[in-house]
Amino acid sequence: MNREHVRKLFSSTILVVFSLNPLNTFAVTFPLNGTLVVTVPSRQGLIVAADSRGNFGPAGHCDNIIKIIEPIKPERIAVSVVGNAQFFDAPESNVDLCEYIHRVQPRLDVQQLARDYLETETADDSTLRMEGFASQCAAAVQKYYDSSPATLKPYAGRRLFSVVMMGYDLKARTAVIRDFFLGLSSDPVKLQVGKIRSRKLSVESKGEVFLFGESGYFNTRVLNGIGRQFLNQETIRFIQQKKKVADIDFKEALAVAKNLIDAASKTTALVPAKGIGGPIYILLLGSEPRPRRIQWGKEENVPQ
Repeated sequence: MNREHVRKLFSSTILVVFSLNPLNTFAVTFPLNGTLVVTVPSRQGLIVAADSRGNFGPAGHCDNIIKIIEPIKPERIAVSVVGNAQFFDAPESNVDLCEYIHRVQPRLDVQQLARDYLETETADDSTLRMEGFASQCAAAVQKYYDSSPATLKPYAGRRLFSVVMMGYDLKARTAVIRDFFLGLSSDPVKLQVGKIRSRKLSVESKGEVFLFGESGYFNTRVLNGIGRQFLNQETIRFIQQKKKVADIDFKEALAVAKNLIDAASKTTALVPAKGIGGPIYILLLGSEPRPRRIQWGKEENVPQ
């Protein structure tokens, strides 16, 4: 679907919604459960990859949405928010939606919350306190709900978003992946903060692949479904063998990460998903202080 189609379809949809809802109680969500984030360990560090499609439901989608956040500090950390990471006020009709979301400040922006927390509250990975950030997220969502309850009530009874923070301890040569979710209960509508999970992968650990976001779609439709045809045999063996991290070169981890997301994207043409696609964005958390961009959209910079 091109931008013109997105614009026209979104305009017609908004006209119907506005006739039923006041402007201040309607919001567009981005991304709408359309994210696939993959982490693959290697002896040189942690590969982090994500698709770049932001789905707006009937309104269409936009590609080249960067879903991996690279904070200025601390070192060797990246974060991704999967699910409804941003809420925008609905635009007027005849607006290019893809341009609009880059121009307008979201009313609720969990991605920016994550960046601000890491850059101002955390000295390094060892001092990272996910409990503190989870509390900040809950407070921001509660404030938004108090100001516009009708916007969030449709999400009652399910998860709103998940936050995934990925770091690399260079001295210990260990990748650390932490995540939690925030949802809304129903009847009455109340915030729910999920348990914070933490996974550590040293060079002696098994090389496990972790998926976030559309992991359920991947497992049922790709790995164990029709999309398996798009997975390379090398990728399937990698997942099955789970060899020691010390035995995994980052180029092998890179190839696996790219193939996993590419296979999921191709599968959506056969079995529609909520939104996986667009160019792939990949970085390496390793020896360098800043995340190393390996593939950033169509630009590639693979170290030799």
